Amino acid sequence: ITSLNGRIRRPEMAMKAHKKSYLNYTQLVNFPIQSTCSDFLKLTLRILYSLMSSNQLQINIVLTAHDEIVLTCSKKNAQTVQNLVSGIMAFTAGCRATYFIPTGPECSSRGGFRNWRQLGG
Repeated sequence: ITSLNGRIRRPEMAMKAHKKSYLNYTQLVNFPIQSTCSDFLKLTLRILYSLMSSNQLQINIVLTAHDEIVLTCSKKNAQTVQNLVSGIMAFTAGCRATYFIPTGPECSSRGGFRNWRQLGG
């Protein structure tokens, strides 16, 4: 089983009362979905960290949970930051999905996109 990003997981074998082994159906279905969403989140965090490190975005990342990033910023920039983070998250998902949707955004060979500055506008 793999994510869109290529992360591999070997499914666990379970045993029934009659001692026949079987693959856990829930694992087979959930892993590709949840691990791919995790890949989107991690790429988004890499981009946000890059923006923070270069002082282009004045935020502090507080925590992440599943498909959510909790951060702090000035009240004045809250709407701009919200739009930027939402755009980056949507773009990273589209970037990874280009394997299945060839008309998606252009991505570099390292998994990033060509011009993230366009997301801010």
